[in-house]
Amino acid sequence: MDTSKIESAIRALADDAELLRRFQDDPRAIASQIGLDVEWAETIALGDRYRLQAAGVGAAMSLRVAQWFIDRLNDSALTRRTRQELSQSPARLPVPAEVVFAGGCSHVPAPPTSLGSAGSEAIRRRRAAYDRLAADIRAADPEVMIVVAESRAPGFITGAFVIGTGSTIGASTTTSDPALALCGDPTYARALVDAVRAEGLEVEESNRVGLDKDLLSPLHILLPEPELPVIPIITQPERGFSPFGARAFGEVLRIVVEMAGRRVAILATGGPSRRSDRASFGQLAPEFDRFVLDMLRTGRGVELGDLEPYALLANGRHEFQNWLVMLGLVGPGVAAEIYAYEPAGRGDDEGGWTVVNMILPPKK
Repeated sequence: MDTSKIESAIRALADDAELLRRFQDDPRAIASQIGLDVEWAETIALGDRYRLQAAGVGAAMSLRVAQWFIDRLNDSALTRRTRQELSQSPARLPVPAEVVFAGGCSHVPAPPTSLGSAGSEAIRRRRAAYDRLAADIRAADPEVMIVVAESRAPGFITGAFVIGTGSTIGASTTTSDPALALCGDPTYARALVDAVRAEGLEVEESNRVGLDKDLLSPLHILLPEPELPVIPIITQPERGFSPFGARAFGEVLRIVVEMAGRRVAILATGGPSRRSDRASFGQLAPEFDRFVLDMLRTGRGVELGDLEPYALLANGRHEFQNWLVMLGLVGPGVAAEIYAYEPAGRGDDEGGWTVVNMILPPKK
């Protein structure tokens, strides 16, 4: 069947909740109404995204179909089970009492000239979301801040995640101001390194992590005070990409956070979908972004660690490993409030843009 007809049918289902419900109940009966034959109606009803992609259907659209019809997106064989409703959050694990803030955000918006004719209004709107997140961090009053980012600067030895163990975090080769510097926390950072290695996971420690755009851009707005110790965790998606591994890395951090007894904020940087001109993968994928934000909103963000790497990379989510580290630390069942989301950018730097605050349980 022609790809355009399949995609048209999927759009019809996406636009009409009642039609989708009837299709879920009896796909054969609805097939002709949306221009499908019985075979392709059953393919959609199975959530068979692999066959849909083989037929030329876009990855984001095929993943939305899988969201409708199977209970989880992962590497296992497709089944005929009905997907659990997003409104049903998984069982919550206790969030470590020491975690006083958790959230994620894109990098600070580019200058208005890169955002088109509506650039000034876009900057105002996005800055308001950042200011709201900054107020949350100040109110949480953390004693140490863990920031998860990817790196644009070379210099690491391995392809593993990197934990910055230096007493200061200075300017990187990509930072225009060589005088910039933040405080580190070598003792806490090395405790994180030791815990990760004790669990058999790879990690590189470095006292030369620099303040490039991925760290500096959000922190110059969000850091409550210059003296607050910052521990950078650097992912390297161009050298290795494992959603499951990123989540497991975050889960191990719980050990140190709980034992150290200090008030911790954790911030994941990077946007939703994004096209990377450096790595030549990804695309702006608003449909997939909305799926991810739905999962976050309903407390199912950690389940995104079960996605196969291709599903994330094809939809421009090479930065999402950063978020999965944060989600692994927070644990399942913690819902998010989406302060802002919109597709943005032009040319080689286009992508989704978002600011998210995790709704942590009240502290006793």
